Amino acid sequence: MEERELQVLVRRTKTISDKTGSSRRSALKQLVQATRSSNASLKIFAANNIPDFFQDFPEAEEDAINAVYDLCEDQMSPVRMAGYNALVQMSRLEKKWVKRNADVLVQLLQSDDPNEVAMVRKALVDHLQFDSRVTLGVLCDQVVPPDDLADPEELAMRNSLRTLVLSFVIGELKKGQLIRYMAPGSEAEDTLVNGLISAIPKLDETDTQVILKDILMQLQFLDTPCPRGATLSQSVLQRAKSALFDDHMNLDAQNGTRSLNKTRPYLDMLSVILISKRQGNLEDLFNFYTPILGKTVLSSISTEDQLIVLRHFAEALHACKSNPPSVIRLLNLTPFFFECLSKANLTQVIPQKVCVLLLRGLLLVADNGWVIPPQVLHSAQSLGRIVPSLDQGGDIHELIRVRKGPHCLHG
Repeated sequence: MEERELQVLVRRTKTISDKTGSSRRSALKQLVQATRSSNASLKIFAANNIPDFFQDFPEAEEDAINAVYDLCEDQMSPVRMAGYNALVQMSRLEKKWVKRNADVLVQLLQSDDPNEVAMVRKALVDHLQFDSRVTLGVLCDQVVPPDDLADPEELAMRNSLRTLVLSFVIGELKKGQLIRYMAPGSEAEDTLVNGLISAIPKLDETDTQVILKDILMQLQFLDTPCPRGATLSQSVLQRAKSALFDDHMNLDAQNGTRSLNKTRPYLDMLSVILISKRQGNLEDLFNFYTPILGKTVLSSISTEDQLIVLRHFAEALHACKSNPPSVIRLLNLTPFFFECLSKANLTQVIPQKVCVLLLRGLLLVADNGWVIPPQVLHSAQSLGRIVPSLDQGGDIHELIRVRKGPHCLHG
């Protein structure tokens, strides 16, 4: 059928009151056939009008939707863009197509045309508006790697698509669009959070860092302690342990030290999740630090990493409201910690700050009933004699007072 004839047919049938009559059925059939034409203008006309008819004929919906999918892969950009718009209209009219159409749109993020990518992203935002839970589920499905994928080419495609999906989520999160359609505590938020947390154990370091820093850490579910926050803390702890193992096995043959290159980013995130956000069990964090702060490991890592680890440990002490056994075991190593700090040159700002932070952490733990061992006090006093500026805030003097105080009866 020529384009002019199809236009007349469609215009006439749109005025018919019987929505399921033979005339409208014939018009839909002709529109579907037009998607296979070599005429780009005819294809665009079909894409623009199929959404007005497909809903009235359930038995023909599959053919109509597949015809539009073919348009989305057409050789000509204007035809493809008309197809994208048709998908949006069909999802708007019939919500049962949201999941399938969103999945198709996600695949189309791989387009090389920036204008088309912008249109696809807008179409995905529209789908968030139609059904945010379902659309976010589709996005998460593309983030989680399949367990049985072995083909290198398909694996590379999935990795590339995952990057595009994460970029889309981050972009819409920054613009406020994602929050607009994903209220805190909603099923949609649950879908995104649970989906991304489940992906963390299966992803590489780069994607894991992106998910944690740029998405999960930006969401409001972490503002109050919750089960999902506890699950996230455990997931990050496991990744941190794995990174620590990799770092521990990577000994620098030139200087005999180990670097915490892989572990270091997780230390910041663990502090945010378990200390700042108060998610999970703080004792788990101390258990994580136990092997790192042992003399063998701590003495084998670089001075820079020693300072980072001791700073994070001191921050954890500040958040500690009780004295679990893991904390007491670590505090017995305080003289060694001070020894490491003294080697870092306590005349410099950063080592001094870490040392003061550790001293104040000891005071806070002592307030919880910990008896300061004589060797800890002695090492603190020795540092004070070496670098008097460390005691400008009176922390070492206060340690002495607390040590001699009558309330310190157990530890």
